[in-house]
Amino acid sequence: FDRARTSVDGKVTGPGVYGFQDVSVVVADPSLVGYAPRSETGKLLEAYQQRWVHSVNVHATWQSVWTSVTKDYTFPDNTTWFVADFDANGQDREMLASDLLEMQEATKAVPSFLGAVAVQFQTDAARDGEDATYGLFSLGTDQVSSSTSSVWPPFCLATEKKK
Repeated sequence: FDRARTSVDGKVTGPGVYGFQDVSVVVADPSLVGYAPRSETGKLLEAYQQRWVHSVNVHATWQSVWTSVTKDYTFPDNTTWFVADFDANGQDREMLASDLLEMQEATKAVPSFLGAVAVQFQTDAARDGEDATYGLFSLGTDQVSSSTSSVWPPFCLATEKKK
C-alpha cells in the first residue's frame, strides 16, 4: 500500500486516494479524460453522489491503511469507502484482533468508512509456501464429525497458520 500516485487534477497524491480523487473529479467533469457520457453530466454526478462507494485493496496493517487514506484526503459529503481486500498476511493473532477492533471503531467514528472485507477467510489447505499464508483461519486438527466423504472430513477451524 505504498505506491503513491497523483490524481488527474494534481490535487491529491497518495496510495489509493489518488484514485478516489480521480473518480470524483472525472465524474464532475468527464472532459478531463476525453470522455463524453451518454447522459447529462449532472445526472452522472447525481448518481455518483447517491450511490458510489470507493474501495481499496490492501496488503498492509490497518494503521498503515488508515493513516495513508485519512492523513491528506478529505472525502466529499456523502462519499463512502471500504477496504475490499484486507490481507492480514503475516500478522499475529493479537495484531489481527487489534486491527479488526480498530476498523470496527472507525466505522462508528467516521461516517465515510464502511468497514473491510477479508481477502480470504480460510487458508487453502491444498497450497504450500506463500500461497498458504492467505486466509484468517486454517483447518484445525480436531475432526468434528464423520462424513460420507473420506477425502474431505469436517474439521474445526484454527487461527494458527499452516506450517
